[in-house]
Amino acid sequence: MPATEAIPVMAVLAARFENNDAPHSELTRPETSSEGCYPRPKMAAAAPSVPNDQLILGSLRLSIRTTPFDQNWRGVSQAPSARGLKRWLVRTGASGAVGLRAQVTAINSWVNNKIAYTDDLALYRKNDFWAASRETLRRGKGDCEDYAILKMDLLAAMGIERDKMILVVARDLVRNADHAVLVVQLDDGPLVLDNSTDILRDGRLANDYRPIMSFASNGKWLHGYAVATAAPQPAPLVPAPVETIAALSVPSAPANLLSTRVSASN
Repeated sequence: MPATEAIPVMAVLAARFENNDAPHSELTRPETSSEGCYPRPKMAAAAPSVPNDQLILGSLRLSIRTTPFDQNWRGVSQAPSARGLKRWLVRTGASGAVGLRAQVTAINSWVNNKIAYTDDLALYRKNDFWAASRETLRRGKGDCEDYAILKMDLLAAMGIERDKMILVVARDLVRNADHAVLVVQLDDGPLVLDNSTDILRDGRLANDYRPIMSFASNGKWLHGYAVATAAPQPAPLVPAPVETIAALSVPSAPANLLSTRVSASN
């Protein structure tokens, strides 16, 4: 028997969300702050035994029914007319690129250079606003999720299936800021399209991000990690102190969990 066994903590999170008994946190997005997009709860590091093909930015996903950002997602997830985006798609140079990865790279780079980063408070006078692709193109400005949404729609116009693209909201651990990126699933694995770089990164690796939630045409997910726990040990011959028994009988959980009401799907 192995010394440790990886077990997911996602079920614990889902149960707490469903019962609405997690402590309150910044995910309620108070109107007094305009920095970043999405605060990140503290969670344990990923267990090394989890297969890479199950990971998105180093994390596991749990399907959920509702999130605090559902209204934002509904406003931008309705597929815009591919015909309306075709003329923009031509400008990206993707059609002249050889191979799907090169085409994705072309779109990522074009959007990064075409759109000027501007936060929502300055652009829309709101702390958080997810703009439709046409609005972002019209203004030529947007913040992190606007880049990701525009890339998603251009890739869809190019022919990539929408259920292969995931909008991920995350915490940037290097900049200590909230962020959003697009993860695209290709045949050789997922790739990260990020407005901070024209380089496509491996979407299975954390890349200095800690995901919170993600959205796609076929679902919404909460992100977490697997925790390595010691294998069960034989019961001691001498009864242990009450404090020890209580400690062993209560599974550990992350100290700071998402507090916004989120319902786990069945």
